[in-house]
Amino acid sequence: MQGITHILADLTEIDGQPMTTSRKVAKRFKKQHKDVLRSIRSLLLTEDDGRNFAPVEYRDSKGEMRPEYLISKDGFCLLAMGFTGPDALAWKRTYIKAFNQMAAEIAQSYRVPAVPVTLHERIVAWEQLDSATYAAAKGGSADMNKRKRALKVLRPEAVLIAEEQQPDMFAIKG
Repeated sequence: MQGITHILADLTEIDGQPMTTSRKVAKRFKKQHKDVLRSIRSLLLTEDDGRNFAPVEYRDSKGEMRPEYLISKDGFCLLAMGFTGPDALAWKRTYIKAFNQMAAEIAQSYRVPAVPVTLHERIVAWEQLDSATYAAAKGGSADMNKRKRALKVLRPEAVLIAEEQQPDMFAIKG
């Protein structure tokens, strides 16, 4: 059996949620796609409000449009409960881990980094960005261009930090 890395390839982010398809599930569980479709339709009749299974179409090898479903993690769990066999439990666990991992990655990508507030936090953030772009610039001309763009942000911030650290004592306040 393949590991979580291969299952992650079966998942796609749609509207901030990890999703898979009925064809990918059928392939992993060694089931006929028509049987997986039948199971999904049965679940739709009894349970789902449309958030766990979204009907879509794909083009088959003959160029004809065929039905399939996009499946959320909850939809997968509902569907896979009915799957049995020697490998089914292992596949269920691997799929659930992959869904959780992708959901965490999606959530991380949507997080806005905390804005440094104190002078010390600003200095530390500036030094980290300066060090990272300086080290990366050793990689070649494309990285050097990234460093030049970063310096356009770093230099003005350095001036502001310096002014806060050492205010102009001779400035006339009016």
